[in-house]
Amino acid sequence: MTSSIIVECLIFLFFFYIASNPATCSIYEVDLRALMSFKENIMDPRGALDSWRYNETLNYCTWKGISCGSRHRTRVVSIDLNSQGLVGCLSPHLGLLPYTIANLSTHLSLLAMSSNLIHGTIPSAIGDLTGLSTFVLEYNLFSGPIPLSIGGLTKLQEIYLSANKFTGKLPSSLGNLTLLNTLCIEINNISGSIPPSLALDFSKNRLSGLVPSTIGSCLSLQQLFLSGNSFHGEIPQELSLLKGLQELDLSSNNFSGRIPSFLGELSLAKLNLSFNKLRGPVPVEGVFRNVSAILLEGNTELCGGISELKLPPCPPMNPKKKNSHIPLKIIVPVSVSGAIFIAIVAFSYTFIRHKTKSRDDLYASPFESQFPRLSYADLLRATDGFSAANMIGSGRFGSVYKGIINDGNLTVAVKVLNLHVQGAHKSFTRECTVLRSGNGSLDKWLHLDTDGQDENIWYLTLMQRLNIAIDVASALEYLHNGTDSAVVHGDLKPSNILLDDVMTAHVGDFGLAKLISNVSSGYATHESHSVAVKGTIGYIAPEYRMAGIVSTHGDIYSYGILLLELFTNIKPTSDVLSDNASLHNFVAANLELDHAMDIVDPLVLQKERHMIIVVLGAMWLLY
Repeated sequence: MTSSIIVECLIFLFFFYIASNPATCSIYEVDLRALMSFKENIMDPRGALDSWRYNETLNYCTWKGISCGSRHRTRVVSIDLNSQGLVGCLSPHLGLLPYTIANLSTHLSLLAMSSNLIHGTIPSAIGDLTGLSTFVLEYNLFSGPIPLSIGGLTKLQEIYLSANKFTGKLPSSLGNLTLLNTLCIEINNISGSIPPSLALDFSKNRLSGLVPSTIGSCLSLQQLFLSGNSFHGEIPQELSLLKGLQELDLSSNNFSGRIPSFLGELSLAKLNLSFNKLRGPVPVEGVFRNVSAILLEGNTELCGGISELKLPPCPPMNPKKKNSHIPLKIIVPVSVSGAIFIAIVAFSYTFIRHKTKSRDDLYASPFESQFPRLSYADLLRATDGFSAANMIGSGRFGSVYKGIINDGNLTVAVKVLNLHVQGAHKSFTRECTVLRSGNGSLDKWLHLDTDGQDENIWYLTLMQRLNIAIDVASALEYLHNGTDSAVVHGDLKPSNILLDDVMTAHVGDFGLAKLISNVSSGYATHESHSVAVKGTIGYIAPEYRMAGIVSTHGDIYSYGILLLELFTNIKPTSDVLSDNASLHNFVAANLELDHAMDIVDPLVLQKERHMIIVVLGAMWLLY
């Protein structure tokens, strides 16, 4: 069934039977038969409606997604089928219901079908549901314009239409919804201008023009998101009236002029003005004091602000002409005195720095408690004299040994460079530079112990995960094909993926890397200290480990495991896996059973379910 009639089933079928024989059917029987008919005429691949079973002793008000009224105990007042995987489209015949049939249109207050795969347009007859207070269709595949008739739902308080494919202009009738306090339509293709009476969440559309001055009348507004549009002009002064505004996002537009100082007087907790055409000095009051609460990137002509912003200083303002003439008898003494003072300060600084430099080593570094200094004798004892039994890998530039320090409480890896090999010192320096990456390793982000920490701080968005996957793939492509000799990394895993200050992924730790001179063959034979048996269990291909083969194909296998871990947050050695199951087989088995959503990282499902739904929707359409 390519187009299931969702809303027609939800509304029309409720009263189909009473329309045919209203004298003999009770309200309960009508609703019961309609619900059963609805179940029979819908694609429900997840079995979300399995509880909808006919039973004379069971009230349908207990069924999943159905709520009945407190006054009319058998009347359906709420239909909540969010995130149930339902497939179909809204019926264009919604408005053909006879007005006298049981008045469902005045009883139904909640209609929620978000995060499904429903497509098509919203029929104009939606305006007949005059009792609606909450209307939720977000994270689906709807298209076309938002119908003008929605302005007739005067009891509406919340509208959620985000993450669909709506086009056209916002209907002017939205201004009739005087009780409306939430309107979310981000991630659509809506164009035109904002109706003067509305301003809430319009991000990532194609809106243009000036922000209406009437926005200042939304006195209770707490969040305003206008990012990703084509608004222009100066930031409107009327925003200063929104004393309760906590979040303001005007990023990725064409706003120009100066940043108004009144923004620092509001109770803003977050302010995003990035990627506009703003210029001039940045205020230093209010939200502008907190560098983590403001985003100003992409405005190349800004200056000043707090020092943490690292913006260029603002040029001095031209003094008025009447004050420009200073007597020479004042200029000369002041200039000479200033020059002498600067010279004394510079000399004192140089002298003190020279005297204290020799004493620097007398004071312990703040990092020494975390990274203690070890002597050669300490390393010799830790590695049992760099014995072959403790060697865990070798490469072109040296070998890696396992060491035990702190009376057996800490196991470390000790890299011994072969300085006779050309480029060894430079390789070590480069690797140390990479290890200073500002955001640590990917493993820290995926498997952080969040005890006492805010997990949101360490959350990787779906787009960040995708970018990391692309970065690592690009690095592998260069290692394998970028030079005459292919480089096999040999130990690709999250702890060896380092993230810099802007979350770009870098592949590090080449302690087990090998060169393959015969690029065309793609593999090399086993060597005395082959990395094929020294890689990390779970990430190294079992057949390569057992056969003793060093191969670029092994890196590709490790990359595949890395991808699965990146999007499931399951380690290949996790207890979640059965005794003999690999992460690869575990994921494959769940995909075969259509349980993909069950193994995706729960944080991704919680925070970005709409992205998953959109991807699944695209796959469904292609299928």
